[in-house]
Amino acid sequence: MQHSFLSALAAAATAIASSLCAPGVAGAQTTYRLTQVTQNSPAISSDVTGMNDEGDLVLTIIDATTLNTYLWRSGTEFNIGGLTPSAPYVESGGINDLAQIVGNTFCPQQGMVCGFVWTQGHMKELPSPAGATDAFARYINLLGDVVGDYYDENGSYEVLWSQGKPTVLPDSLGYVAWINNRGEIVGCVAGANGDPETAVWRHGAVSVVVHNACPNKSNDEGQIVGYTTDSRRPFLWQNGVTTILPALPGGPVSGGAGDINDWGQIVGQTGDVAVLWQHGRVSDLNHQITATDPLRPYVQLHVAHLINNLGQIVANGIDSRNPDFPQTYLLTPGN
Repeated sequence: MQHSFLSALAAAATAIASSLCAPGVAGAQTTYRLTQVTQNSPAISSDVTGMNDEGDLVLTIIDATTLNTYLWRSGTEFNIGGLTPSAPYVESGGINDLAQIVGNTFCPQQGMVCGFVWTQGHMKELPSPAGATDAFARYINLLGDVVGDYYDENGSYEVLWSQGKPTVLPDSLGYVAWINNRGEIVGCVAGANGDPETAVWRHGAVSVVVHNACPNKSNDEGQIVGYTTDSRRPFLWQNGVTTILPALPGGPVSGGAGDINDWGQIVGQTGDVAVLWQHGRVSDLNHQITATDPLRPYVQLHVAHLINNLGQIVANGIDSRNPDFPQTYLLTPGN
């Protein structure tokens, strides 16, 4: 797997570097193939919650009686199971490049919801902080550090599991949005006047970096993306500078940035259109689907929320042949 990943990464690097140098609209030389990931219907609802640099996806699938977590790999879904046989509640969170998955499930011995880490077919319960009534694992980095939140009789708190041991994060960190491979945690905190602010947690200290804004993701270069809360605009923060990302020409300016990879490619939405930002420019992802793709005539992408270092994108959209149920698509770059 490692060899295939490095080969794919080298190919992606060439394609991404080429598109970054292209003049005009971002991604003008890059087209994408669509793969439908979910099959939402009146009986089934699903949600992709994470993607790694191998192109593996993790998703929660809900039917009438159960909520289960699946690893999606090359079009095949694997139910990862639970801490107990036929567990009815296994909710997915994030996935790292070792295909370790985190999420939440019911722990019968404790009589509460707890976090878990799934590795190569084995699920391990994460110890809950003392006094917790429920605990939730949200994201995991390549080092195996996990961030999430928990509840006790007094309220909710954020927590970091490092080497399997929980550490309660400072009260000033209101909610956790991501942890990168450098161990930096980004989240949203309440400012002095109650307004939300984007903050970074490093080695036990919290620093506010963007006022009136909430983050969605950060990359391993320390760049942060999210949305402003006063004007609902997508932003990029890097090296102390906050940049409002451009909207599509003639379109709404409101939107949000959902994810950023280590190449600086950003995905999100402006209005109700899924977009890609790179090299300071914005493009409509609907216009970059391969002309011969059989799904192109029917699918309209409304929001992109994940991108990996191969340039693969996860986006939600509507198929005009089944417009009542939003679907999720994997966009794979290729010329």
